Amino acid sequence: MKRLLSGLSLLFSAIVGIVLLGGLVYVASGGFAPKNLEAVAPPRVAQANDLPVQTGVVNVPVSVPISRIQQELGANIPNKLLEINERRDKCVNQQVDLIITQTAITLACKIEGVIRKDGDLKISSDNGKINVILPIRFRITVTALDGVLKGQKETVQGSLTVNADLVPRLKPNWTFAVDADANFRWRDRAHADVFGIRLDFADQLRPEIQKALNGMGPELASMLNGLNLKQTVTSAWRDLQQPFKVNDNPAVWVAVSPKSVHFSGLRIGTNTISANVALKVETQTRIGAKPNVDIDRTLPNLQDVGNLPQGFQISIPVTLSYRAIERALASEKLGSRIVEVVDPNEYTLDLSNYDVYPNDKAIVIGFDYVADGPGALFDATGRAYLSAVPQVNWNTKVVRFRQMKFASVADNVVVDAASFVISQRPIMQIAEDNAFIPFADEYDLLVKNLDAALDNKLDGGVTTEGNLTDASVGAVQFADDGIQVVVNLSGDLSVHL
Repeated sequence: MKRLLSGLSLLFSAIVGIVLLGGLVYVASGGFAPKNLEAVAPPRVAQANDLPVQTGVVNVPVSVPISRIQQELGANIPNKLLEINERRDKCVNQQVDLIITQTAITLACKIEGVIRKDGDLKISSDNGKINVILPIRFRITVTALDGVLKGQKETVQGSLTVNADLVPRLKPNWTFAVDADANFRWRDRAHADVFGIRLDFADQLRPEIQKALNGMGPELASMLNGLNLKQTVTSAWRDLQQPFKVNDNPAVWVAVSPKSVHFSGLRIGTNTISANVALKVETQTRIGAKPNVDIDRTLPNLQDVGNLPQGFQISIPVTLSYRAIERALASEKLGSRIVEVVDPNEYTLDLSNYDVYPNDKAIVIGFDYVADGPGALFDATGRAYLSAVPQVNWNTKVVRFRQMKFASVADNVVVDAASFVISQRPIMQIAEDNAFIPFADEYDLLVKNLDAALDNKLDGGVTTEGNLTDASVGAVQFADDGIQVVVNLSGDLSVHL
């Protein structure tokens, strides 16, 4: 605000300086006839449209701790997956050198062993699937039953990992079904090398693993259905429609209108697995009294994700009050500051009755002045009007002024002639280059209030959590009470029971 006043001081200094030459201006111009007030005063025209409707997404995550899922799914897998106790008649093949030729001798053997679960089940997620990681360890002993190796034993032990996918589906009736991927993957195929031969027991182990995985599907579905997802989404759909206040002076309200419901899959975080439902919403900001809304309590049919917008979007106005500008101008005693530049011993200048108002797409500053100079030629009383079109510099958070114009009505024709010279572009350019209104403080306060309002407990019991991540400037509007710099904000918003 002080830089705005600085720019006006320069402009008004130029007025006084030109008034000193007013006689020459008057003679050179052939004289000017005084105008009436209605002829020079810009009309008062406010033009503020409704703030734009923004489309965005509100997330409704319902979570369950990973530790619980790991524990309960892991409980479906027995510690002992497979026990092996079998005799093989053709276990070891040896080549024996006889007098004439080599002869193959087949030896029988006994295979004994246990394949166990090796620690806790591990889970991760990818593209809506839950990847189950099952660590396995084994110990196998092979005993030769005949031949030259009869009675000899060889024992091997090792570990391997099985990966399988659980694919949850949210059905139209809001219940979960989970498919277990039968094509699970070995990190290392189940085998052991003894007596120089490879024993493959993957085919024996596969049915036992598949049985365990098949039990995981219904168990996970039961856990997910226990989250009461539909109840949470229904509450969020209903309670979000209550407008919430983000600013007091002026009163600013945000109205959220849910439009559709989309299931966006499961997401695994550090400690939880979340079933994510996205509400496509429209948001609109209202200024003044709390908006009246008719609550739509009917939850629509569930849809796929489709082309949902990214994040939560909202437009809010940063209002620069006309009255605040008037009070700032009046408190600065600009007349005294201006004559200090000229000659305070010879001149006095009083500025009063400031009136700041909108003129369609411009701001107008009207004021009365009483000028007293050396001699009656420079004494004048009148009213002046300065109007300009604002432009926003978003990087510096200031409103600058362009297309500046000046007009006045005075009881002294010389001063009226001087106002004509002042209204020319070189003088107006000085004011345009030096006058602006900063709005960083007002913007920071409004964003702080909005950020706080996004973390809120609504009347129905649901809680919202949100944060703002990006901002850009929209339009500049002229309301009855002030300049509105419309700011478009984006971020994230979620709802929890």
